[in-house]
Amino acid sequence: MEIKIVLVSNIIFEPYLRTYISKAFSTSASDIHLTSIPYEELAEKQDELQRSEVIIVCLNFDGLYPNALNDVVSKKASTDNILFDSIERCKELYSSIKNCSTAKLIWVGFEDYYLNHDTIYGTVPVLDGVVDRINQNISEMLPYDVYIDLKRLVAKVGISNASTTASAATAASAATAENASAPFDAPAEKIDFSNV
Repeated sequence: MEIKIVLVSNIIFEPYLRTYISKAFSTSASDIHLTSIPYEELAEKQDELQRSEVIIVCLNFDGLYPNALNDVVSKKASTDNILFDSIERCKELYSSIKNCSTAKLIWVGFEDYYLNHDTIYGTVPVLDGVVDRINQNISEMLPYDVYIDLKRLVAKVGISNASTTASAATAASAATAENASAPFDAPAEKIDFSNV
């Protein structure tokens, strides 16, 4: 049995995604057919959407708005303009997909960790939290489809890894204090994504 997956993105995932998708489905009897469609070329590739069983949307905010931070600081744009434009783009994309396909949709939310805004202003919401507000609108737009909050997932994994590292460091300190010559070899913990 073949599963047809289409990835709509403005990010280049190849050659990695195809390898990981194949590995993820290696124990199943299904063959995976993965097609990547650049976001900018979606209008010409509607036939691919029609034939798919799963559609993954993964857009890069910086790719859509490469100068967002500079534009806001220089008053060429406002965060409200960016918010409105982004929500409209996402609604148009969602509508375009749903009008030509009944496939299951998986939408990966935006993240804004690439901006080094915090090095200048400290830990304040980047662009007045516009990415968070866009993600909230996207999640509300997808009542029957899957939304993956990438920003929350990255934060949760980071927090989990940080606490694991802190626990390992505490254990290492205790082991070193107990026996300075004993090597520390903490096993890696598995991260549970079930309640993310």
